Amino acid sequence: MNFEPQIIEVGIEEIIPNRFQPRLTFDEQAMEELAASIKEHGIIHPLILRRVGNKYEIIAGERRYKASIMAGLQKVPALITNLDDNSSAEVALVENVQRKALTPIEEAKSYEILLNRGYVTQDELAKRIGVSQPTIANRLRLLNLEKKIQKALLEEKISERHARSMLKIKDPLKQKELLKKTLDERWTVKQLDEAIQALFNEENKMDDTPLIEVTPSIDQIKTMASDLNPERVSPGIEELLKPEPQMPGVIGETKPVDVIAETLNPIPSFIEET
Repeated sequence: MNFEPQIIEVGIEEIIPNRFQPRLTFDEQAMEELAASIKEHGIIHPLILRRVGNKYEIIAGERRYKASIMAGLQKVPALITNLDDNSSAEVALVENVQRKALTPIEEAKSYEILLNRGYVTQDELAKRIGVSQPTIANRLRLLNLEKKIQKALLEEKISERHARSMLKIKDPLKQKELLKKTLDERWTVKQLDEAIQALFNEENKMDDTPLIEVTPSIDQIKTMASDLNPERVSPGIEELLKPEPQMPGVIGETKPVDVIAETLNPIPSFIEET
């Protein structure tokens, strides 16, 4: 970072907040205490600013700037540097990360902003700000939580470990239910984990419920099916050799051959008369 050689006094009205400020919340009591200290002792560490048009944009020192307004100061000491937008956003993040002044959600949103600008990868960003790549990845995952959980984490109503446990639940409605119970009953992380495990157990129990078989199996089809075109079975040799049923008459009666012939071929009446 290239600074101008000396600290200068800059009018409060000439300063504008950083567009890439990582901090989203400021503790009111802490701000009042800082304002009282500034009113008594002045600003010990100068703000770091950069020129933007005819104004100065804050790169580092936004808490001091806000507390100075509360304390009624008209001017503040500052170092002026010349940085582009990417570098300004990066330095603002580094300053807060090093001071551990950000909540996990604030860090996550700052990482997201820098990564979305497209000039660094997660690995490169990790090296620049002095954290590990998994740290960045884990922080970014917090942005997948339901908005109310993100807000609770931002306001430090729950811990990061609580939030990470809730990541196991994909349903936003169930996440909100768990958040309410965590806040109302002041659950520890262990109690939250036990509640989440109970949810998983209940879901698994529901998955084990036997289903009614609607579609018949192949075996059932074979058993229940009827043949619409049954095969014609050729008669066996026994059927062929079986004697024809006898004509009605005396059982065991034998007729002469000529009678049989006459029966089969009766002589016309006009021949008999001749």
